Amino acid sequence: MLKRLHELLDSSTPQHYIYETVEGCDELQVIRVGGDQRIFCRLVMGIPHGDKHYNVLFVFYVDPHQYRPDQLARFDEAAEQRLDEITSFDAVDDVDDYLEGMDAFRAKEIEDRIDRLES
Repeated sequence: MLKRLHELLDSSTPQHYIYETVEGCDELQVIRVGGDQRIFCRLVMGIPHGDKHYNVLFVFYVDPHQYRPDQLARFDEAAEQRLDEITSFDAVDDVDDYLEGMDAFRAKEIEDRIDRLES
């Protein structure tokens, strides 16, 4: 799972890692890891800040995906609206400060963790 997150964060086209969206909540996205894991997330791309643009991935839940598709819950409009609110950058003045305050991981930090786990 960490390797997949690192690949996405280090990619110039992170949107290609999105496997699907959740029915009833187009803002909630799913990244597939192998055949049996899913990362429920939201990828917010192209956030402008100064002369940089940020892509931010909010990871909400990692699931072993051991259920049948007919057992999935459906999200309603209120859930989608709340997801949009918590992943909005409209009120963020300094993206770097925001990410630091949220203890966000950058691609390099995830790569360092992978290296420690593999050594």
